[in-house]
Amino acid sequence: MRSAFIVPVLLLAACEQALVDPAEETAPAIVTDEASDDEPQGVTTLAGSWRVAELDGDRFENFMPLMLFGNVRVIYWDPACAGWERRYVIDGREFSATPPPSEGPRIACDIGLPERIEDVFAAIDEADRIQPADGGGVLLSGLRRSILLMPI
Repeated sequence: MRSAFIVPVLLLAACEQALVDPAEETAPAIVTDEASDDEPQGVTTLAGSWRVAELDGDRFENFMPLMLFGNVRVIYWDPACAGWERRYVIDGREFSATPPPSEGPRIACDIGLPERIEDVFAAIDEADRIQPADGGGVLLSGLRRSILLMPI
């Protein structure tokens, strides 16, 4: 019985990719523009652990919690071997995300995906704006889609 639990955990650990550089993981997500106290803080990175709180304005409470992780260049769903990751660039309030370039065949883990993960990454793909949200959150938005991420 105990080995039935340990084997899947070991398999997930084996398919893990080291996406997070410890030096990148500690970067602050929000900084203050000291030139003006009237302007809100700006988001400079998605480094850290995030919970999807809203998708397209709808609360995510009715769904299984979906957690994302990031460093200063990549936001991803864990385990990384599942392939759900995006490289991103933040320039002021502008945001862009792209799938990583193909590096040839890779080992993909066979794992059940969380409900609505495709919708979550479609919203990230479409986002072209980024702004801070209440409670330390981050709002990514585009023409038709939006996603609110809250820190864990």
